[in-house]
Amino acid sequence: MGGHKAAGGGICERDAAVVAALEEVNVARPADLAARIPTPYAAGFDLRFEPGPGRLAVARFQRDSQQRDSQPVYFLVNRTDQPIKVAVHSPAGARVKVFDPTTGNIADITLPTVRDLGAFGSLVVLP
Repeated sequence: MGGHKAAGGGICERDAAVVAALEEVNVARPADLAARIPTPYAAGFDLRFEPGPGRLAVARFQRDSQQRDSQPVYFLVNRTDQPIKVAVHSPAGARVKVFDPTTGNIADITLPTVRDLGAFGSLVVLP
């Protein structure tokens, strides 16, 4: 293998090449990364969510990936160990269904709305 042992005990065959490749790289801590994204949700999102990605993770899925006009499904997760308030906005004051997988509650909501979301909790939003 021709490598040498790294300080952590692993084998590093190409330390010089890795160091050279990373010479111009500015490393960001994961905790700082979310603050560096000015518009966290793409224009393709029909709904808008607050707070931003530092505290609220949002995943968007299509109900049927084979159909172009399939409605999206939004999966919201509180990334923190504290309860948060989640605001959901839409351009036209639409109605959505909100599923709470923790309680099993399903609610028809007119947007905008603000919902409580427990520590590490999640919600599913269907336009």
